Amino acid sequence: MQSKRDQVQAHGFMMGRLSSGLLTADPDAPESPLGRTTRGVVFGLLVTLLIGAGATVYGLLRPGGNETWRKGENLVVNRETGARYLWTGTDGVLHPVRNYASARLIGGPRLKAVDVSTASLRDVPVGSPAGIPGAPDTLPAPGQLDAGAWHMCVTGPGGALPSTSGAALGSGVAEPGATTLVAGAPLETQDIGADRGVLVSGPDRTEYLVWRGSRLPLDRASDARNALGFGSERAVPVSAAFLDALAPGPALKPPEAPGRGQKGPVLGGEPSTIGQLFEVSVPGGGSTYYLLRKDGLVPLTRLEAALVLGDPATQKDAYRGRSPEARAVGADALRTHRAKETAAGAFAAELPRTPPIPQSAPRGSALCAQVDGGNGG
Repeated sequence: MQSKRDQVQAHGFMMGRLSSGLLTADPDAPESPLGRTTRGVVFGLLVTLLIGAGATVYGLLRPGGNETWRKGENLVVNRETGARYLWTGTDGVLHPVRNYASARLIGGPRLKAVDVSTASLRDVPVGSPAGIPGAPDTLPAPGQLDAGAWHMCVTGPGGALPSTSGAALGSGVAEPGATTLVAGAPLETQDIGADRGVLVSGPDRTEYLVWRGSRLPLDRASDARNALGFGSERAVPVSAAFLDALAPGPALKPPEAPGRGQKGPVLGGEPSTIGQLFEVSVPGGGSTYYLLRKDGLVPLTRLEAALVLGDPATQKDAYRGRSPEARAVGADALRTHRAKETAAGAFAAELPRTPPIPQSAPRGSALCAQVDGGNGG
């Protein structure tokens, strides 16, 4: 009686004859039809293992050689030290990048991070650092952005930091003029009235009048500070960042008066001089100021009139050293000596029509500029 082993061997023998007969048409072929395939697979595996082992040994003996990071713009990260470099491929130099946000701004949306070894970067020149100091390493998603208002504050007299009701910042003391950015936390503030202005001084000692969220430079040559009644006010020192948070406005200086000091027409029965100021009153109403120029009388706002009267050049040339003052004339002077409409209307809409009331920064307070996040200003 045959054992199971004999039966299995017999079955395998029969299947081999059937396979050989189907594949080679010779059931008694001395070699299996799949033998060559099996030997090829085994030989290929051995060759692959040998090549892999050789590459491993070569990599251990001479590490480095990764050149994939040179293709395109990449953020190259040294896996041993963690150092980050920006590779643009334009100058052949690796630039240390300060943060990921800066790398994205320089490299664009297609920037990819590539990990390489120290040996792969050994012979590559390193250039100067690139990026924005203090920028974040992680960028929030668009839905996580805070579209609310933020405040740029400078410490006022006494060095007080802005007082917040949130957890972003707390009250404290710092050097006067120190800048503090408050975002994501409501501030306990008191608005400056629309008819008031605050005198500030920039890093270059240029003085500005802060009015309705804008900065108006005060002209030194015409002594605009004293002309507007801010001579006794102490300017609050502010930083360039604080000034940048305010909308730029036109300079506070008197309008031009070409030919100032020259002889003018007879007004109100008296001689006049180019550059002098005149006042025309309306019965039961207010009064309007006019500047005499070569082309006639030009209407001024009360702010412009104050700037003209406070200009040392007006006193020297138009009033021959006398104290300048507006001379009252009748409405008849306008009929014959008023300038053309094209010459009038030089008043800038960004300027106040009347001199703002001086607003002093209380001791122990901070001066803040609010910037709306929705429209960026």
